[in-house]
Amino acid sequence: EQCNGAGVCRKRGGVMCPSYQATLDERHSTRGRGNALRLAITGQFSSRGMGVPAHASGERPPHGEPNWSDPETIKTLDLCLSCKACKSECPSNVDISRLKAEYTAQRYKREQRIPLAATLIGNVRVLNRLGALAPDLANWFNATKPARAVINKVMGIHAQRSMPRFSKSLYRSEPRSVSSRSATRSTSDSHGAPDRRLRMNELAESVLLTVSGITRVVDRLVRDGLVARERCQTDRRGLNAVLTEAGADAFLAARCTHLRGVRERFLSRLDRTDQERLGAIWEALLPGSAA
Repeated sequence: EQCNGAGVCRKRGGVMCPSYQATLDERHSTRGRGNALRLAITGQFSSRGMGVPAHASGERPPHGEPNWSDPETIKTLDLCLSCKACKSECPSNVDISRLKAEYTAQRYKREQRIPLAATLIGNVRVLNRLGALAPDLANWFNATKPARAVINKVMGIHAQRSMPRFSKSLYRSEPRSVSSRSATRSTSDSHGAPDRRLRMNELAESVLLTVSGITRVVDRLVRDGLVARERCQTDRRGLNAVLTEAGADAFLAARCTHLRGVRERFLSRLDRTDQERLGAIWEALLPGSAA
């Protein structure tokens, strides 16, 4: 109901619906998907409709009831990347990603099963952790023809699509989240925090988190003994996050790991000229950063 038919989703620039920009097919535009969903959800794909396919169970929904398993609607939604560009650029903020997720969930509920491919994707974090335990073995296994054939069949992955490579878990070498590492970095002397302390609201701004978000991060750091909370001497209503000695040591260790990763995965692929050009760019953006 949000779609007003303006057709802004059909533009060929910006970030609006990359799948439409690739196909230039109205069916794969935000408006096309929205119309397809409206027809399916409002029951216009029903036993009285013309050429309406049956459900996987062989039954069509009664007239006027939602059709959660319409093959053509599923095909229309298939190329949606769930990037949410439609939500930010559509004048009516139509969120096809959310609607697709709800439509799919209702189909799984009706059919009383979740496809294996969807289950595996839903547990991709577990699979990645398993692969990170022995990355070289996992990468070799995924590259073998029999294994890749099974993966393609089960997951529906195209044969020309390269598989992501595994590497050692950064968390095992430096067991801190990105937010935690950013917080310890911001409270260190090298990043302008006097006496290794920073007001909680300033810390939240520096790591791009809300006040409640940074509170949860600091809670974990306090529990691990890396940060302490202290009352602000100039404003007793506020709290400072203070980096402890253990926190400073953890920051230096994480910094070494980070810099080693930057050298191995980024700088090593640039020649001397490229590195000098990159340094000049950083110097123009942040004076003194390339020194």
